[in-house]
Amino acid sequence: MKPIPFWLDREREVSFGALQSNHDFEVAIVGAGIAGLQAAFLCCVASGLRVAVLEARQIGLQACGRSTAKVTSQHGFEYASLIRNFCQEGAKLYAAANEKAKEKIAALCSAMADRANLEAKPAFVHAEDKQQAEKFRRKADAGASLGSRRILVRCGPARGPTGALRFSGQYQFDPYLDLCGLARLVSDSTKHA
Repeated sequence: MKPIPFWLDREREVSFGALQSNHDFEVAIVGAGIAGLQAAFLCCVASGLRVAVLEARQIGLQACGRSTAKVTSQHGFEYASLIRNFCQEGAKLYAAANEKAKEKIAALCSAMADRANLEAKPAFVHAEDKQQAEKFRRKADAGASLGSRRILVRCGPARGPTGALRFSGQYQFDPYLDLCGLARLVSDSTKHA
């Protein structure tokens, strides 16, 4: 058995039994991770569809529950390469879609009783040396050209001056509480459908 991360070492928030008898659903979603539960919620609320979410294990105890707890548009893609490969407009669309998704997740968390412990926090990516700090400066410039809220910050660790990218307007949350909250919202939506 794999060890359980300390943030999952707590009483289970939600538990749903196996489907008994025949049901009439319009949508079946396999997997109760963030993507599956978000999709189920949107199908129920936005479209009024009857949805079944099928999960083989416990909600929130797999990969999503063990995630980094970040709700952020800061990620591995570099806007400079997006601009180069998809032009300024294509990169802007990508950046805007990420920002919109981040805010939708935060809004859903705000609709939950415990808000999934959502907190506004900046996100940082730290450079390990001067060369990487220079790359970060170029990333910050490319992001700024797309309206990104990333800022190059100077740092001075013991091994010499480097830098970091600071992304404002980001969040952290409890991924387990988010998954449990989404499961409750989906369950409540399907009861009223």
